[in-house]
Amino acid sequence: MVLVPSKSQSSDYGVFGLDPTYEFESAPLKLELPSYILIPGKNFYQRIDGSGGGAAIASWATTFKVTIPLDFIRP
Repeated sequence: MVLVPSKSQSSDYGVFGLDPTYEFESAPLKLELPSYILIPGKNFYQRIDGSGGGAAIASWATTFKVTIPLDFIRP
């Protein structure tokens, strides 16, 4: 959303992430820890006076994911 169109400038953002994974050899089980951060450019967000919102971490997330096959369910 552009608050002051006359002061609006284009900007970009970057998303960096990783997904460390461990698969057990003795059991059909996989553990994951997907994580990411979003870093916007200086003018990606606009303040109420039209100036750039600054560059910092805008959002980050980490989740814990467990995957196990459901072989015990009959078709």
